[in-house]
Amino acid sequence: MNLKDSVPIVEVFERKYGVKVQLWRSSSEKVLQRAVAEARAGRFSCDILETNGRRWKRCTARSCSRSSSPALQGSPPAAFPRHRHYVADRFNFFTIAYNTNLVKANEVPNTYEDLLNPRFAGRVGLEASDVDWSAPWSSRWARRRGSHSSENSPRRTRNTQRPHADGELVASGEIPLAATIYNHNAERLVVKGAPIRWKALKPTFGRPNAIGVARRAPHPHAALLFSDFMLSIEVRPS
Repeated sequence: MNLKDSVPIVEVFERKYGVKVQLWRSSSEKVLQRAVAEARAGRFSCDILETNGRRWKRCTARSCSRSSSPALQGSPPAAFPRHRHYVADRFNFFTIAYNTNLVKANEVPNTYEDLLNPRFAGRVGLEASDVDWSAPWSSRWARRRGSHSSENSPRRTRNTQRPHADGELVASGEIPLAATIYNHNAERLVVKGAPIRWKALKPTFGRPNAIGVARRAPHPHAALLFSDFMLSIEVRPS
């Protein structure tokens, strides 16, 4: 979870319950690697995990307990995997974002296929880790159009320290248009007056992010309290 979101949430939790939180934030790959490695080594330093859904497939029974909480009442069945070792607590939605000084209003794509327009050759950025978005669409484009020219392919970016920082790159003009921006990241820059706008194309993909209590949590009751807090109405966006 972005520090701009997680830090304020932690601060509210600490004020409300008087429980001190030690927050460790990294990319989803590193969160997964650390959780799996520590579980295999019999080291139990983590109380709770929160990361994106596709990483959870490798981080289940070995690392986390089954989800059970009063806060889960009324949650849709789709929020739970069958084994219930974690529960989806939020979604990140993939949208496009563009620099309003570099992309004219009449040039803004209306479909994913519009990203292959020659006018965008070498001008589109794509977060390299977003394979759950890019893989199905690459296959779809290949089937419908054949092998498309590499010069029209999106420019892949990767920032290991700050994944999904493409919003700043778009706002600065380094990337005129990004294909996989989390809309809330772009909106933060919009409200600050940056020359960036986001747009949801159909179908819009949402990446589930999930939370789970560590199987051998050193502080299990505090972990359950934090999990309940994260899933409560208090934390849900209005």
